[in-house]
Amino acid sequence: MLMEYYSEICDALRSGEKIPVKLIAAYLGSMYPSSQIFEECEEGFYYDYESFCEGAYDVYRNYALKWCFCGSPEESNRTLYRFLLSRPSCFRSDDWDRANECLKKYFGVDAVYESDVLLCLTYAIDGAGLTDHGSSIFSSCLTPDGELCKYLLEHFIDNEN
Repeated sequence: MLMEYYSEICDALRSGEKIPVKLIAAYLGSMYPSSQIFEECEEGFYYDYESFCEGAYDVYRNYALKWCFCGSPEESNRTLYRFLLSRPSCFRSDDWDRANECLKKYFGVDAVYESDVLLCLTYAIDGAGLTDHGSSIFSSCLTPDGELCKYLLEHFIDNEN
């Protein structure tokens, strides 16, 4: 079942269409069974799409990234979103210019290796499976899980601040 959910999510991400709540919940619930996301969805825990996306992102935050929720999670969420924007898509081979513009806009660098902190974040995000670095960590691209994580973040964070 996991591969079926994965395939459907990839198709939706490629097309740019809104991904159904139950599909995301089924996929994340299969990937991270102790997360309870599927059960929460079935029980009507989430009152709208935005709140569901935040809860679904929390599954990535907790289980893939292994990040806690103390301190200022809003800032780390925004930084992660901006980082994911600065990585090219696995679905589009012509995405490098847009990704490089985001890297410059949000982090003030032309390449991840120009910042020790950004390079460390690059390794951590790659280790969580949200990017695939192929032949070099410097040219890592989003995996479908990275695309889904970015999709979830863009539905609830304020990226203006």
